[in-house]
Order: sequence, then structure tokens, then C-alpha cells
Amino acid sequence: MSSKKHSVMMLTLIFATLLVSNGELCAAPKKRTVGELFKRLEKKSQNIEEKKSKSVLPTAERMSFSQRDVNLGKIKPPSSSAFTIQRSSEEEQELMKVTDESIKQLYTLTKRFNKSSKRGELWLRLAELYSEKARLIEYQIQTEYDEQVKLYLDKKIKKRPRIDLTPAQDYNKKGIQLYKWFIRDYPKDEKMPQALFYLGYNYFELLNEKEGLVYYKRLSKEYPKSKFVNESNFALGEYFFENEKWKEALPYYTQVAKVRRSRLYSFALYKMAWCQYKLGKVRTALQSLERVIKVGRKTKGRGDSSAGGLSRIRLAEESIKDLVIFYGESGLSGDPTDYFIRVSGRKSLDKMLERLGYYYLDTGEREKAKNIFTQMIEKEPYSPKAYDYQYQIVSMYGAAGDDAQFRESAFKWISKYGPLSVWAKKNSENEKLLEKANVLMESTLRSYVLQKHQTAQNSKVTNAREQAEKGYALYFSTFRKTNQLPQMHFFYAELLFDEKKYKQAAEHYLWVIDNANDSIYAEKSLFNALLALDKGLPTDKEMKKIVGESKRKVPFDSTITDFIKTSDRYLSKYPNAENRTSILYRVGNLYYYYNHFEEAEAKFLEVIKSDQKGSKYALWSAESILSMYEMRKDYVGLVKTVDVLMQYPTIAKSRLAPKIEKIKQNSQFIQAKNLEETDKGMEESAKAFEKIAQTNNDTELGMKAAYNAAVNYSKAGNVAQAVGLFTAVFQSKKSSDKNKQAALQYLAESSAQMGKYKEAAEFYELYVSKYPSDKLSIQYLYNAALIREGILYYTAALKNYEAYYKKSRSNEKHTVLYRIGRLWERRRKKGNFNKAIDYYKQYFHSPANDIELKVETAFRLAYLYEWLKDTSKSDFWYLKVVGLEKQARGSLAAKGYAAEAKFKLVYKHYLNFRSVKIGLQNAQSAIKRKIDLKARLEKELASVIRYDHGGMIVASLTLQGQAEQHMAASIVNAPVPGGLSKEDHAKYVEQVGKIAEPFSKNAIKFYNDAIDKGKKLQGYNNWLIVAQHELEKLTPSSDPAKAFTVFSTKMLDWKGL
Repeated sequence: MSSKKHSVMMLTLIFATLLVSNGELCAAPKKRTVGELFKRLEKKSQNIEEKKSKSVLPTAERMSFSQRDVNLGKIKPPSSSAFTIQRSSEEEQELMKVTDESIKQLYTLTKRFNKSSKRGELWLRLAELYSEKARLIEYQIQTEYDEQVKLYLDKKIKKRPRIDLTPAQDYNKKGIQLYKWFIRDYPKDEKMPQALFYLGYNYFELLNEKEGLVYYKRLSKEYPKSKFVNESNFALGEYFFENEKWKEALPYYTQVAKVRRSRLYSFALYKMAWCQYKLGKVRTALQSLERVIKVGRKTKGRGDSSAGGLSRIRLAEESIKDLVIFYGESGLSGDPTDYFIRVSGRKSLDKMLERLGYYYLDTGEREKAKNIFTQMIEKEPYSPKAYDYQYQIVSMYGAAGDDAQFRESAFKWISKYGPLSVWAKKNSENEKLLEKANVLMESTLRSYVLQKHQTAQNSKVTNAREQAEKGYALYFSTFRKTNQLPQMHFFYAELLFDEKKYKQAAEHYLWVIDNANDSIYAEKSLFNALLALDKGLPTDKEMKKIVGESKRKVPFDSTITDFIKTSDRYLSKYPNAENRTSILYRVGNLYYYYNHFEEAEAKFLEVIKSDQKGSKYALWSAESILSMYEMRKDYVGLVKTVDVLMQYPTIAKSRLAPKIEKIKQNSQFIQAKNLEETDKGMEESAKAFEKIAQTNNDTELGMKAAYNAAVNYSKAGNVAQAVGLFTAVFQSKKSSDKNKQAALQYLAESSAQMGKYKEAAEFYELYVSKYPSDKLSIQYLYNAALIREGILYYTAALKNYEAYYKKSRSNEKHTVLYRIGRLWERRRKKGNFNKAIDYYKQYFHSPANDIELKVETAFRLAYLYEWLKDTSKSDFWYLKVVGLEKQARGSLAAKGYAAEAKFKLVYKHYLNFRSVKIGLQNAQSAIKRKIDLKARLEKELASVIRYDHGGMIVASLTLQGQAEQHMAASIVNAPVPGGLSKEDHAKYVEQVGKIAEPFSKNAIKFYNDAIDKGKKLQGYNNWLIVAQHELEKLTPSSDPAKAFTVFSTKMLDWKGL
């Protein structure tokens, strides 16, 4: 920021405050007014002195919740047959037919070739068909048995069905015979593993596990690399598995699971997972299930529709179901959602989370169950299941006896799924669901609330009261059409009354009166409502705060309206009540404070007329009537009303009479103040105050009036009158210190506004000397310094700046260091320059964050060091300017300083360029050296031009023109070789001129560009004059050699540009 710009800105800030008056009117004289009665009226209200009878709560029903009885130990994995792809009955029949035909053909062949060496192959094939036949028959028998069992369970048949697998087992036995013949006759055959495996298999089908184990173990021992070993291991695993011998089964499944390409790989993994689970290795089991699911998902992704592929897919689906139980017992931390999505994908996520929630519920892990059900609710908050999920949470905590959690979950349940909920609207077509939900919720909540209310009434426990109150609130917001509403409103009002929450209590009592006047609770509700409303009425102080300074009628809130209405009901029913007068006054007081003045006056007069004993209510009523007239500024009406009130002896002889005289004494002051609001405005009000000041000359009252007159004259724009009165206020001993200070402040700032800068500076300095601790003093020091600087009182300015710097705690104070530096620089002496440098450096290294001003400061330091011919320090600070400009974020002023600093640094390259002389001996190298230096100069000047600063663009273009012009002159003025004839000399000169001509043209171009840019960019400076001057010398009519010669003997001194 430039120093000029900074000074203008600060002066603007100083004088801007003068556009708005800083004065505030003095208060009225320190005499008591009717307005002061407000303070006393705060003590006037009295509650109705009656006691409320205690009500007995009805007996509440006890809530009960049952827990689901589950035994997780009974969980048993499904049989492997459940995952094989079953054929349709038609397919089975066709397969049976084909199998029978094949058996017939092979049987015939075995008879024909019973002596053949190939008979073993026939036996194996026939035995395999027998095994297949046995499986088909078993399937048919099992299917029929399952159908019979279903009929039995459905009570469609009486006799319990039995299963007989003998027909199937007959074929198993035939197969065994053939396999035994094979191993007897062909012990070395490569198909021995097959025979051993199927022998074991068929024995197992005959339930002869002991014999089957013999062949399976023989297979594993004698042919460990056979593919049938895998099959036998699986079969052995199945045997132990079905007999729930998990530990024995696990090693066999583990062996099968090592062969990834085995058709039994997934089956083995799945059974292995269950064995691990049953053995308590739950997390390991979980990992095994993950592998099953992964294989199934990959199979499905490949579109494998083969029997094996479909079995793997089905196995994966079953694993996904089992995954929930495994995960639940694994104890894994974290969100199960992420785990289920990762393992099984998003499609099955909802079902899995639901199962997990019920699993946690069944196992008593309430928090986990709650989290799962809550998550399911949040995902689909309006589904029919959402209601049940939340109820599961409620019943879970209810059964556990966890009151806090039960309350929280039950309230959420009722709020989210009650009759007015969004959930109910979304499920409005399902009437049975909504009816069931509402009945259950209403009875649950009512029982809970009355239980808590009873507890609160018996034990006075705060927590029980709070819980009951919250329950009541939820009940009313949820159930709006039940037969129990009058009861609930009445007892809730009783609870609120006991808690001294009278306004809310009254609302519920009145609800009973207005909505169920024929209920058993109506009579008590009327009396209790009046008591509650009376206790709940705002105090006089509170009512004053509500109404504020307004004189308009302020509407009553429901509590006051209901109090007045209920009072009318009560007084109508009990006209001779002892507290009738206090109730009437209470009503009048309400009208009074809410600016219902006509109604209030009528009520107060009714109190005064009916009370001849001079009670407190009569006196309070009279004071209130007077206060209303003063508030309305109706002083004529006030006097008339005083005359009316004084007709009553109880008022005329009371303490109120002396106050009336004081009110009259103050009216003049008030009327003068009121003139501000009339069409005549501030000027007339100021005249009225001035008249009071003249009448009460040199008194405290007079000086207050004089101050008010000065303030209003200033607001009216009559500065001369304001100055005169403020001067009088400042000089008077009767003026308060506060008014004197305000007067001096106005005198200082108004002097500055009127251009009386010397007087303004003196007033500012006087203010500082008198009020050194005032927060304005520091700013006024700065104002005085700035003005002194502006009117060239440098010594005084320096003194004020230095004082400001010492006192100020603001970070902005460091700017003063810069201003002090400028003052010393302006004195333009070497010693002063050193002082300026010192202050500039202090500012530069200060914590001030005005980067633009710091750029300017660095430039001024460089400039002063240049003037002092300290080139190294000058260059240092010019480099600082260039570097610091980058932090100025596009400031144009900073760019200007940086551009000029860069130009100053680049100018040295120009001097180096000029210093190279062309002689006879070094002509070629000198010219090359000068061309290289000129190119470097052009490159450096390009960096100056990039700052886009008009003046420095002109300077850069002009300097480039000078470089080109100097190059041409150096070539032309180079020494001519000796011994040339006149003719050769002429040719030499002509040839040299042609060499120099391009440089001369370039110079003309740069000068023209500089002039054009100077006009377009308003870059008017001495460099533009140089460009114009040099261009005139290089016009075509001039002698180039002469121009060059002139230039070569004169160099521009631009330090002062």
C-alpha cells in the first residue's frame, strides 16, 4: 500500500465517525416519577392463598414380557443329500428303465464271458449299475415315506409309516459280491481302488459300517494316490458326522478339502466348518464357510449349470444361512454389515441381518440385538416388519428388567409407530396391523406412566417424576381419541402441579373442563386450574420484559387468557369468596402490564370503590392508574385523574399524594424530550433544552439540559450552536465527568470535520491528556499524529506517533513505524535517511501482516541505500521487493514496486553491455560479447514486462531501444583500419552502416512500442520522454552516423526517474 493511499484511508476513517452524532441524551433530573413505580409494583402481586387437595392415582396394570425359549445346542447341520440336485420323477423313471436294460445286457455278458480274462471289467460295470439301482430304489422308497409322514403329521392317516430299504439293499449286496470277486481274481488290477471304494460304500449303505471301514482304510493305505481315497475320506467323514462324532469326522473332511479340484471340495469344506463349529473353533469354522460361499459364488458367476455346479451353488446358499449362527458365536467386533456384504454380497444382506438380530435376541446379547434391529429399521423404516423389530427391542429390555433401556426403546417404538406416525400412514391399508399396534402401545404406555407417577408420588424420586412426565407427553402426542384421555390429562396436571410447573398443569386441567366437563375429574379440574394459573402467572418484572417499551396493546398468552376466563367462571360460581378483591386486582394488573389500559382502569376503579378501608390493593390500584397516564404521556389526563382519585379519602391521605408534585416538576423536562418525536424535531427540542439551561444557569439540571441541547443541535446539523454548548458543558464545574468527556470528543471530531485541523489536533491531544485510560485515547493519538503530519508539523507528529506506538496493543500499531520512517525520509538529510532506514527496518521485521506495505517499505529501503550509494544493500532490498511481491496476492501496487525493483537490478546488465568497447584488435569478439549481453538484457527485461506495470513496460522498451541504438553506434563508431584509400574507406564506412542499420531499425521499433504502450497503459514517466527524444534523433532524415556519434558520447542518468 502506498503511503499516500494509506494516509487518505486513515483520514477517511477519522472523519467518517463525524457523519453520525456520538451523543446520547442525559436522563431526566434525579427526581422520582410515576415511572419509578414500576420498580415498586414488582412486589405487588400475590398468589391466591388456597391449598390443593391430593388425588389418589388408579391402580396401574403391571407389564410382563416373555423371552423366547431356545436351545442353540440342538442346532444340527443338514445332511449332504440335501445339496445334491434331485431329478424329477419322470427323469428317475427313465433312468430306472435305462439302468434295468443295462443290468440285463451286462448280466448276459458276464454269463457268456465268465471264463474270459476281461470278466473283471464286466463285474465292475455291473456292480456299479447295481449300486446305482440301489440308489434309485432307495430314493423312491424315501420319497414315498416322506409323503406318508406328511400325511401322518397332517392327521390324514392314522398309522405311523415305517421305512423298509430291503429292496434297495438287495442290490447293494449283489454289488458287494461282484466287487469281492474282482479283488479276489484281480488283486493287481489298476481298478482295485475303485472296487475297494465301492465295497466300503455298499457296506455303509447296508449299515455295516464296521466292514465298510475295513475297505476304506485298506484303500487309503494301499492306494494313497487314488482318486477314490478322496471319496472314501468323505464317506468316512460322513459316517462320523452323522453319528455326531465331530472330532473323528474333521480329519477326513480336512483331507478331502485339500484337493481343490475334487467334486467333493465344497461339501468337505462345509462339513469341516460344522465340525469346527461343534468343536468350539467358531472363527476357524467361519473361515471354512467363507471358502464354501466363495466357491459357490464363483461357480454361479461362471454360469455353471451342471449338477456339480448347482450343488456347489446350493451349498453356498446354505452356508450363507449358517454364516449368521457362526458369526454370532464368533465374537467378531465391528459392523456385521461390512462382513456379510464382503462374504455373501448385498442380495442376502437383509435376511442375514434379521437372522443375526434374532440370534442375538435368543442368546441374550441385548445390545447387539438392538443394534441389528435398529439398523434394519433405519434401512426400511416404514415396512411392517419395522414395527416388530422395534417391539422386539422393547420386549427384550422389558423381560430383562432394564428400566432405562426399556423406557428409551418403548418411547421410540411408540413415537415411530403410533397412530399419527409416518409408519402408520404408510401402512394404512393394513388395518389389522394398525389396530393391534395401537392397542398394545396404548396399554403399555399408560401402564408404564401410571406406575412411574405412583413411584414419584410415593418416593419423591426426581428421576421417577421425569420419566412419568415424559411418558405423559408421549401419550398425549400419540393417542388423541381414547376413553382414558380425561384421566390421563387430570393426573398429568396433578404431577405438573406437584413439580411447580403450573402453566402446563393448568393447560391439562382446562383440557378436562373444555373436553370432558361431564367426567368425574371436571369439578376438581376447575378449582385446581385457577390455582395453577395463578401460580403460573408471570411476575410484574417478567411482564414488563415481555411488553418492553411498547404502549400498544399486547395480546395475552394462553395462560393469562385462561386465568381471566377461569377467574370469571370461579367468581361467578363463588361471588362472595374471601379472595375476590385479590383476584380482581390480579386481573386488573394483567390488563395494566399488557397495555389494556381501559380494561385495567375499570378493574382498578372497581377495587378502589369497593374498598373503603385503604387496603394495599386500593393503593396499588391508584398507583397503577397514574402510571398508565404517564406512560401514554397524557399529562392533562393524569392531572384530571389525580383530582378524581383525591376525592377518595383513602387516596388523599395516603403516601401517594406527595408524589404528584414531583411528577409535575419533571414534566417540563419530559416535554422538551418529547419534542424530538414531533414534526419540529431535534432543532425545537434543542431550543427547549437550551431554554431550561438558561433558566437553571450553571446548575446540575442546567448543565444536563445544556448537554441535551448540544446533542440535539448536533443531530439537527446546527454544528455552530452545538459547539458553543459543548464548550460550555466542557468548561462548567457543574457538568458531569461523563458529559465533559463526550463534549471534548465532539469538539475534536467536529473541528476535524470543519477543516480546522490544528484545533482538531489540539483537542485530540487534550482528550488524550485528560483521559489517558479511555479506549478512544489511543485512536485519538493516531488521529492527532496523522493530522500533524498532514499540516507539516513533523515534530509533533513524530511525538504522537511514538506515544501511540508505546500505548497501542493492536497488531496494527506497527504501521506507525512506517509512517515515522516516511517523516524522517522527507527531511532529506543523510542523518535523517539513516533514521528513516532504522524505522523502515523495524516495520519490515515487525509482525504486521500488510504485505503490500512491507513491499513498499522494502522498496524505500532499497531507494535510500541507493541514494547513499550503498549498492550491495540497495540490491539486497530490491531483491526483497521482488521476492516479497509474490505473497501480495495480485496487489497492483506491489507489482509496481516489484517491477521497478526488478528494472533497477536489470539495469546493471545494460551498463555491462555498454562497457564492452569495440577496438581494432578485438572487434569480432567484442561484437559477439555485446550481442550476447544484449540478448541477456532482453531476457531480463522480459521478466520486468511480465509484471504488466505500465511505467516499467515503457522503461523496459525504451531501455531495449537504447541498447539497440548503442549497438548500432558502437559498430559505426568502431575504429577504422589504417592504410585504406579514400575509395576503400568510403566502402568500409558504407558496409559498416549496413551492418548497423538493423540495430538502428530495432531501436526505432522499441521506441515506437514504448510510446504506444505509454499512451495505452498511461505509463507516463521520464522513460517515455527519453523514447520520444531518441526517436527524433533516429528519424530517416537524420544522419545515422551523427546520431550514433552523439549517443555514444552521452548516457542517460535515470536515478531520479
